[in-house]
Order: sequence, then structure tokens, then C-alpha cells
Amino acid sequence: MEKINFNHKIIKVILRDEVDLSIFNEIFKFREYRQTEKIIEKAKDAIIDVGAHAGFFSLYAAAFNSNVKIYALEPEPNNFLALNQNIKLNPEFKKIKLVNVALGSTAGQAMLYLSADSHNHSFLKETNKTGKELPVKTASLNYFCLKQKIAKISLLKMDIEGGEHEIIKNFSEAEWALIDNLFLEVHETKLGFYQSLEKIIRPNGFSVQIFPCQFAHNLKFMLAVNKRKIKPSY
Repeated sequence: MEKINFNHKIIKVILRDEVDLSIFNEIFKFREYRQTEKIIEKAKDAIIDVGAHAGFFSLYAAAFNSNVKIYALEPEPNNFLALNQNIKLNPEFKKIKLVNVALGSTAGQAMLYLSADSHNHSFLKETNKTGKELPVKTASLNYFCLKQKIAKISLLKMDIEGGEHEIIKNFSEAEWALIDNLFLEVHETKLGFYQSLEKIIRPNGFSVQIFPCQFAHNLKFMLAVNKRKIKPSY
């Protein structure tokens, strides 16, 4: 078990391998999500961690705001087990809720294509190099929020290995209205991918900023802020 003193909180985690260590360091040591920190501190509504993996971002968010409800979504069974273990190691963060589901454009089921390491599972078939796949439950954003009785989202964070485009392009007007801030880890799976996401996000009333990742040239972070702040209607 590893311990870190972060933002005046002691956070305990189990790191399964070098992949976990790398992600843990990116989040806690190098603060790759630093653009979300002020948003998290001021958050009064739900934070949704899509692609929660082993729970590092959820714990990071809780270290900045332990009063806000955080929903950690992770569909892959081994990652979900690690997520559960890491959250249990930090019982002082009482408002993290774990959900074994993937965010999708519809509620139902989808095929998750498994990678050799725990962090690169994807819904994009072309990324599948292992030949392994797994059917997992999916929920649309609207369906998930209705089930969880979420009226507003202060921050929607997504790290889903290239699957964000398919979800975002299918957001309804009501789903866009739910979101105050959207933070994406964007994998450039093809040329112009960042621009194509911007073209979807901006017309829905969001400003967009793109930040580089210091560890991968084909990976960037995208922060979209809702300029309208309108109330959702179901």
C-alpha cells in the first residue's frame, strides 16, 4: 500500500503495477488535471468520473472537495475491483459512489475491447490488439442522471480511450444542459480529432480550451465550460 500527503489529506492506494503507478503520478505528482482544481473546490453539484479506472481521479477530486458527491463509473471488472479497494482504503471520503457501468450514447450493453494493460480498454474495435473483448453495461448520461437523481453536474470528467467522440456527438439538448464543466482526456485517434470535438462542443454554448499532456504527443486535455448555465429539462 502507498500513501501520499496531498492537499493536506493522507490518501492511501494499492498500486497493482507500473501502469497504476504511472497514472497515479500523472494525477497526484504532476497534476495533469490541475485545470479542474478550482472547479472541484467550488463544486456544489455532482462530479462524474467516467473511466474511473482504479479511482485515482475520484480520490484527487475528493481531496479538493470532500462534501460534493462524486460518481465513479468503471465497467471493466478488474479495474472496478481495484477502484473498490482504493476507495475503501480512504473511508473519510464518504461521498464517492462506485458504479459498475460505462457511459454510452444509449442505455444497454456494448462490447469493451480489452488491452494488454488496464488503462487502455476501449469501445473502439480498431484499437483491439489482444483479440479479447467483454460485454459491459452502458448508460446514457440522461439515463444515469435520472437513475441517480442528479439534477446538475458541476464537472463531467471523461477518460475513455477515444470513445468520447461517439458519446458527445449524441448528447441531447437536455444532456448538454446538465453539464457546467466538461473535462476530457482526448486521444487523437485520427487527424483533426480535436477540431472535430470542438465543432460539436462549441455550438452547444461551451467555451473550449486545449492543454498539452507532458507525457504523450497524441494526447491532450480539453476543458469545456458552459457559458449558458441553463437549467436542464427532462
